[in-house]
Amino acid sequence: MYDEILHTYALLFTRDEESKKIAQNLFRKHDAKLFIASIEGPEDEKVFNMVIRTVGGERRVPKGRCVVIPEWSMFFRGQVPMYAHFDNYGGHFAVLQKQMAEWKPQKIGELLQPGYRDRFSWYTTWVSIVFAFLGVLVIATSIMQTYWGYQGTQAAIKSLALQKLQMNLQ
Repeated sequence: MYDEILHTYALLFTRDEESKKIAQNLFRKHDAKLFIASIEGPEDEKVFNMVIRTVGGERRVPKGRCVVIPEWSMFFRGQVPMYAHFDNYGGHFAVLQKQMAEWKPQKIGELLQPGYRDRFSWYTTWVSIVFAFLGVLVIATSIMQTYWGYQGTQAAIKSLALQKLQMNLQ
């Protein structure tokens, strides 16, 4: 069970630099420093050197209250994480992944959040919303221009009528 928890932490927090920073902030809230353990050396050797680094990449020896998370490569060198690697949590991860893939926005505020799976549709929706907003803006501007044009034409007609009236009086 302990190994599976370590595998889960490795999977969640050592994918990329952003994941490591999320983990660092998470453990910082509990006054703990985060260290990442990794293996150095050729992949074909049987003996490896374990190195412990900070999230920034500096080699350090953990002191005080700290958490050391092993990188995924320490467990399964070169393999992509699979449900089979998690005896106890594999089913939970499958259900979670299915729920994340099927997530749809339920409230207006959730429209601002991209989905977990189909980002293209999210971007397409927002581009369509921007074009719709611009279309409404163009229609409003056209209505105002038509009104001002009508008012200008009426003013010109009145001006012309006044000019004719002045010409007839003289």
